[in-house]
Amino acid sequence: MFNCAIPLKIEVIYNSLAATKAEECAFFVSAEMSLVRGDNERDKVYTMRISVKYQKELEGRTDMVIVEVGLFSGFTPVEATLKTLEKSENVPVERYEISDRKVILYLEYLDASEIVNLDFRVKQSFEMKNIQSARVAVYDYYFPEKKCTAFYNPKDDQTELRQFCTADMCVCAAGACPKFFCPKSKPGHTYNQLYHEYACGPKSSIDYVFEVVAEGKVTENGFTTLTASVKEVMKKGKDTIEAGSLTRLFSMKSSCENECDWMIGRKYLIMGKDGLSYKDGNFIKYKYLLDATSYIEKWPKKGENGKRAKSFNKLKKTLGKEGCAA
Repeated sequence: MFNCAIPLKIEVIYNSLAATKAEECAFFVSAEMSLVRGDNERDKVYTMRISVKYQKELEGRTDMVIVEVGLFSGFTPVEATLKTLEKSENVPVERYEISDRKVILYLEYLDASEIVNLDFRVKQSFEMKNIQSARVAVYDYYFPEKKCTAFYNPKDDQTELRQFCTADMCVCAAGACPKFFCPKSKPGHTYNQLYHEYACGPKSSIDYVFEVVAEGKVTENGFTTLTASVKEVMKKGKDTIEAGSLTRLFSMKSSCENECDWMIGRKYLIMGKDGLSYKDGNFIKYKYLLDATSYIEKWPKKGENGKRAKSFNKLKKTLGKEGCAA
């Protein structure tokens, strides 16, 4: 055993789609892990440091704060270190709970004047491939719906695990880029038949089909997120959205961006699998991952590619009236 601390590379991704937006968040939160035992030992042991602070300086302090620390798959907390944390006079920890790959810390208070570091140890009992993101959430006991949330990912020297997340869920985003071109033609099939088969055929994995207008694009944390207003809902999926001017977010790996000619104000046809839901105030919205199962193509302008334009419009009319039963 040795005491030299070796940092475990992790990536912290602050989730701007949590119920509380980052700029309005009442708490600062970050996560850090350092290896304290490994190599010749059967189990690797890490120090987990969660740093939190109350950010409303005018109020100065808040009472009864809860910190939920999600753990990577294959990791378990060392309970003796949590008991030490609970008894420490240097941190305001009243008690702790261990529940399902999660440590819950109950704090008496948090001040705006200083950052509080909450240290405990976790052990990696067995190795896991494609480790999922873990979440750290901080919130006031009396306002649990206003969580300040951060996701953190393990990083590898050669490959960075990319996770597509909302406030409560992550999915793996290791697949290929979406399709940016029309389906391959088949003898005797019209474009409309090909699009319909892609959206509704027996081998289709498509949950939604939208006509959208591009409004914006942001690239960060390994993803390019496209903002679009949904003009027509040809196939709805789980989303309760209706046609109109409501916006939705569509994200792809940033390495796919060069293939996507996203032009603000231009119409597009987008198909894919159901998105992840998140709260925006009192509303439930969806954020969609564009991967190898998805399809995105410019909607032809008037005078452009007449056959394709007719096919898009016929698809819209057919799905709008009869759905996939057509």
